[in-house]
Amino acid sequence: MENSIFLSSSDNLYLSAFVFIFFIELRGEKMKYTRYDYRRKKEDKMSFVVIMLSIVLAAVLIGTLLSNMFLKTGDKGKTENGGETGGVQEKRVKNKDNIYEFILVQSGFYQKKDNADLQKEKLNTATIPFMVEEEGSFRIFAGIFNKSEYEKLKSKLDQQGLANSKVTYEVDTTDRTINILVEIMKGHLQILNALSQSNAASVKTEEYKEWLKKETEKLDKNSKNYNLAEEYIAYINSLPAEVDSSKVEEGYLYIYNIILKIGSRK
Repeated sequence: MENSIFLSSSDNLYLSAFVFIFFIELRGEKMKYTRYDYRRKKEDKMSFVVIMLSIVLAAVLIGTLLSNMFLKTGDKGKTENGGETGGVQEKRVKNKDNIYEFILVQSGFYQKKDNADLQKEKLNTATIPFMVEEEGSFRIFAGIFNKSEYEKLKSKLDQQGLANSKVTYEVDTTDRTINILVEIMKGHLQILNALSQSNAASVKTEEYKEWLKKETEKLDKNSKNYNLAEEYIAYINSLPAEVDSSKVEEGYLYIYNIILKIGSRK
């Protein structure tokens, strides 16, 4: 509470001063009615010094005692009301610079495969979709994209009246092997999306594979994801020198399964 009746530690001096003045006033009142004896001048001076020092010491001690009593009570109130208690663990926040987002465009979820096939056929006018089977049900995706590519496809699907929803997966690329995996996936998606969105008849893979050789050398063999990366690289190297649209759905599915292993749904 902001309007607290409790004393802060800075009020200690004020309280001590108040007690000191209080004792001085009492001393003054006593001296008004005390007859002064010139013969005990020296003794009175010494007595006065001793009394004053005693008053100061007593004021400080009493002020400190009262201040500590109030402060302890106030701190207890703060703790019970969820205030500052100390030792509170901060929630770990991901470093956004190390997060890459894959956007999947879902266009239906069906219990019957016939209905899923029908929706998939409708999507062929805008993209090359792929289907994922999950425990007897079927999920239809229009593709996997980055943010700018997603916006373009969404606009196209909306214009044609085709259902679509955005599903985002985040991948933390802090680990070097995961970072390389993501870069390989991004390059693979460029090929797939060129075939599904640009109506390209085919795309050559030679340059992509040459780049991949250099990335393979950077892999950390001690990483828990090393085998996953090696399997994916082997798959890429098995692709023909020139791929066409027949490889798009297969490629999307391969990338989708990797995303499920290394990413988390946003």
